[in-house]
Amino acid sequence: MTKGRAVPTRPVRLRAPHRPPRTLGAEEVTALLGACDHVRDRFVLAVLSETGMRIGQALGLRHADVITRERGLRIVPRDDNANGARAKTRSEHDLPISTPLARLYSLTRH
Repeated sequence: MTKGRAVPTRPVRLRAPHRPPRTLGAEEVTALLGACDHVRDRFVLAVLSETGMRIGQALGLRHADVITRERGLRIVPRDDNANGARAKTRSEHDLPISTPLARLYSLTRH
């Protein structure tokens, strides 16, 4: 094929089947939330489950990013997170949250 010469690309390309990532079902999410000993852990898992946020976005949340009266979360990219969490996006986003999630957040504040 290449007659012994180096070629900058692969002469034969194998196509790997694209498989979507495995997600948890409703029963599995409920079991995880029920197994949490701390309200904070339950809140983080509920945020990930309900909003579809990336883990870096969720770990970078601050109290000012949760707007309970409007039932929303604001994803704010920051370079100064103490835990090194980073939002992959470079623009701010607002996400709606459910009333039960807003109430769960209120429990974490005590």
